[in-house]
Amino acid sequence: MDPSYFLGHPGVRRKMNRATDWLIQASAFLGDAERSHQGQSYYLSCFLSQQAAEFALKSFCEFLKVRCWGHELLQIVTALEKIKKVLIPDNIKDCCAILTKFYIGTRYPDAYTTGTPAKLFTKTESEHAISCAKEVYAFAREEIL
Repeated sequence: MDPSYFLGHPGVRRKMNRATDWLIQASAFLGDAERSHQGQSYYLSCFLSQQAAEFALKSFCEFLKVRCWGHELLQIVTALEKIKKVLIPDNIKDCCAILTKFYIGTRYPDAYTTGTPAKLFTKTESEHAISCAKEVYAFAREEIL
């Protein structure tokens, strides 16, 4: 798919920059992910970690004055690299690839042949998801502030 798809329509002008708002919401999701992990809701922790990373990346896009579309985190950072010439570290790309997998599978029982997300996700996956979300958040925050 054309990478420009993930950055929205370049002809659309943005009047407000809401980068800080997106980053604040990313931080809220990150806190919620940690609380869900502590409560052993590992599926929810994984989903909220994905959301934290997505919102952090959308904050960065907003800062760059581009509109990011979708939930495929690796596609968003790849588009930023190709179109906006932003250097994305490999650890951020790896985390985006991991976290994208938690967008659908953590919420829908029919994403699997048997079982439910509430029973399928593990403590280790949750810990890794939170760690990755923190890395993506830190990257975006550093770029913005």
